[in-house]
Amino acid sequence: MPAAPAGEAKRRALTNLPRSVHPVPFEHRHERYLKVAEVMMTVASASLVFIPSSRLSVYKNACAFALILLGLCVLYSVGFMALLTYFYERFLYNDQSYLPWKYGLLHALGFGALFCFALAYIVLAGGVASSVIYANAPAGRPPALPF
Repeated sequence: MPAAPAGEAKRRALTNLPRSVHPVPFEHRHERYLKVAEVMMTVASASLVFIPSSRLSVYKNACAFALILLGLCVLYSVGFMALLTYFYERFLYNDQSYLPWKYGLLHALGFGALFCFALAYIVLAGGVASSVIYANAPAGRPPALPF
């Protein structure tokens, strides 16, 4: 009897594995992660343009730090999307190419972008709130809102 092709032997070996060990398709998660990164990068990029031209630029310290964080968010998001697509394409042709260090790098970039995005808006909100709270308002009048 002739020997089975390499792909057939691999398929047989995988079918004997327990259910939790079978390879999981990468496609559905790939699309969702890219969409989340795209939305986050779009909002961060728009904020990089909007914040300096708005009245929020009065709060220079909070605004500058938030802009740096938003810039990092955009960089991390672009790196995340590029590497996720590259690693996915490599995975399609060789399912053994997705190694633990690639997994860790993608998580670091993705969660780094998410952390910078969230922290930028927390810092911006804190800077505006503290400026409004501690503004020198005339007696008998509440402090004016910065917007």
